[in-house]
Amino acid sequence: MKSLKNDLVKLDLGYQQRKVTLIKSFCNLIDENILDLDQEKLVELVKTACKEAKSADGFTMQYIQALRILSTFDFNILDKEYSTIQTELRNLYGQQEIKSEIHHLKKTEDLHFYMVKITGKNAQEWASFSKEQMKSVNKKGIKDIKIGLNAFIPSLAYHDQDLTDTYVAFIANKPLDKTNMPNSSSIEMIVTMMTSEHAYFTSHAGIARTATYEGVKHKNISTQLHSFIAACTQDIYREKKEYMITPPAEVMRDIIIHAFSKNNASEKIFIGHQDTPVSDKSIDVLKLWVDYYKDIKDEKTQNGTFRDYDEENYFNALLELNLSKQKELWQGKKAPIKLVKSKEESAVIIYGKKGEILNNISSNEMEGEFAWFCKSPYLLPNQHSTEPLITCDLNTLARLETPSGVIEHSICIENIGDAIPYSEYPLSF
Repeated sequence: MKSLKNDLVKLDLGYQQRKVTLIKSFCNLIDENILDLDQEKLVELVKTACKEAKSADGFTMQYIQALRILSTFDFNILDKEYSTIQTELRNLYGQQEIKSEIHHLKKTEDLHFYMVKITGKNAQEWASFSKEQMKSVNKKGIKDIKIGLNAFIPSLAYHDQDLTDTYVAFIANKPLDKTNMPNSSSIEMIVTMMTSEHAYFTSHAGIARTATYEGVKHKNISTQLHSFIAACTQDIYREKKEYMITPPAEVMRDIIIHAFSKNNASEKIFIGHQDTPVSDKSIDVLKLWVDYYKDIKDEKTQNGTFRDYDEENYFNALLELNLSKQKELWQGKKAPIKLVKSKEESAVIIYGKKGEILNNISSNEMEGEFAWFCKSPYLLPNQHSTEPLITCDLNTLARLETPSGVIEHSICIENIGDAIPYSEYPLSF
């Protein structure tokens, strides 16, 4: 195989190291076993490569995830002798069984709430839907929707990663058709929900109205969607999940906080983490500081003297303002999440309602099972910029504004079939 190591190193520029390790290991195994490469041997080689591509917390890469990654790699670029391998891997991927889930609540004839599990069967369809939305948003210049999509799109990449579950929830004006795939003109609002096997919490990311919806616009539906997701989550995980934790945009944060307050449940929602500082300055003074740093940032951007610390100063001032606006939520309460940072170790600790530790997420686990929360750029990392975390009691959220009616749960085991494999990055040079 021609200059394998030199060629594959180019992947490091745009692809996660673990996936690079998988491909390098698999290619070397193929090179060693080319004379004995039937389907049974191919399966064995993929599983062997999975063991090399372990997560930081020691999990072997899932076989189905490895098949997806390898089946989107163009081996022909490395050596024409291996031109059929991609097709063979694609066939193996299509044979894999996945658990499809559709959770549905019909409120009215033109208002349907859905939550669907993201699998190899539908991941690329939702990625295409997202790209269509982004294209329309950029054309129309709709900033608010773009902010949501920026968080929605990266969530899809976690659908088959270690012990992680990803769902898309949405509101539509008509039932899903037989393909169970999204129809851009009928979907009014979208958001993702992510969690993992050992997590006692979930996250909702990227809530936004769509740019291609063509029906009647419904008002006050965002909290209903969050509540619907929470209700589905408690059914799916048998009430094992305690919280929903996310750093929402300011408008969404205010909507959720207002909904808890309106239902006399302010004690069930928290802002920030246990060591989040709250300013003693007045809101008016903090607004002045935000305007001051924004003017500096804008001016330096225009004249080409902008530096990272200019943006950091602006973000810190904005975060301070956002926290102070919700100062009443701090009265006698501590958020059940603590961020621990030292020279030796970083960790995220999630506490239960009685102060017990539910999750003590180590640095390795932040890179492994909990990467969906700790590394996804619009979840935990985002709360260091402009938006503080909010932590909602999941049972309370589920009862907050869940639309009346019975949630129908449809679950089946099926093959991936000829669905196009989801590809976060093009695996070619």
